[in-house]
Amino acid sequence: MRDHNFLSAVYRNLLKYDQHFRNAFQIVQQVHAEGIKQPYTVLFQRTDYMLCAKSAEKQQNSDYVLKQLEVNGGAIGGISFSARTSALHRQILSKFGFNLSNAEEVQTNKGIVEALYRAWLKFGNPKAIVVMIFNDVPSSLYYERNSLFNDLIWKFFGKAQIVSLTLAECSAFLTLDSNDFSLRFGDKIVAVVFNQQMMISANQVEMEARRIIERSTAIKAPSLAAALAHTKKVQQVLAKPGILEYFFQNPNEAPLIEAIRSTFTKIWRIDDGNTQYNQELIEKVEQQPNQFVLKKIEYALTDKLVGRTYFGQEILKRLSTFTAAERASYILMEKLQPITVKNHMVWSKKKKPQELLQDIEHEHHQNFFEDVTPELGIFGTLFGNVVNGQVFYNVPLGHLLKTKLANENEGGVIRGNSAYDSAYLVD
Repeated sequence: MRDHNFLSAVYRNLLKYDQHFRNAFQIVQQVHAEGIKQPYTVLFQRTDYMLCAKSAEKQQNSDYVLKQLEVNGGAIGGISFSARTSALHRQILSKFGFNLSNAEEVQTNKGIVEALYRAWLKFGNPKAIVVMIFNDVPSSLYYERNSLFNDLIWKFFGKAQIVSLTLAECSAFLTLDSNDFSLRFGDKIVAVVFNQQMMISANQVEMEARRIIERSTAIKAPSLAAALAHTKKVQQVLAKPGILEYFFQNPNEAPLIEAIRSTFTKIWRIDDGNTQYNQELIEKVEQQPNQFVLKKIEYALTDKLVGRTYFGQEILKRLSTFTAAERASYILMEKLQPITVKNHMVWSKKKKPQELLQDIEHEHHQNFFEDVTPELGIFGTLFGNVVNGQVFYNVPLGHLLKTKLANENEGGVIRGNSAYDSAYLVD
């Protein structure tokens, strides 16, 4: 994040109430005050879009527009699943004689690894290692971690060691050299830290591990400042009039500003006090409660998958009972009206292994032809110098399609309401 003052202004009010954000931002402030020891940084991003009806009443022949759901930076999910799902679907399509040129081959994982490899080369120490940090939790993240780890092993084979750690393990095994600020794993210098555990709600031990990493000369992929630039709060501020113009000041960039702004979802801050502004928001929701979503600002994966998003009448209940701290930690968004299509959902539906075996024996396969809404995630990476703005590597990394049951308010593969998918393009 190059504009430290902007980020400070965005979080000024929230930091009064949220201890987790305050702890994280104190690290960013310390790094800024000490002077950035490593100007090179790698950013990975996934921007999620939905194809939405222009009007709230979804007509069969309605016009549709592309709307941005959110922008994920740092710890982004689906990196390996996008490639594996694409490969699986292409294999199935080939068996039935479909034209594979209509089904794009996605290789997001290879692009991620290439960016990390370029960062390692730029570090300039052939003996330095790469550290990969992942959540130590069950579920599909195990596959994501193992797949990326194997891709890194093959890319760096014979060149550099790859070490996989949790943040808790980082606090035990990583040290900061007080003389040259190099990050060390035993007697080895760390060149790149690829962090896929970007939970802001980490415990104190893990946050101290983050502090050591952020203050070091290791290339962060990404930095904590970059992670803080990808919250719902930043998304809300960027949607305000004049903010995009602050970042795109060249008059020739006016069409670009308009194109970006056209994808923005309507989004409102919530004041920490009982203000007239808040009362007007409540009245707005009272008129059309099903047209809004109340979302937690915290951007990252957490172990608490409930209590973060509210819909309909629940929004009014929460807005009327929230404390000042809770109000400051949420934003209000319009509820998008995405296109609905029919698709097959193949999944376990949260059944136990024994129940699945019984289904297979009796041919009760979990294959549902349902009304669904697709969500398109576009991956990209940028490797550059955060101090002078020089860009070394900036490329798109493919896409991820997630298909959600249309009758579910909230998606999510881990929640069991969505499934990974891929696109087959037709005229």
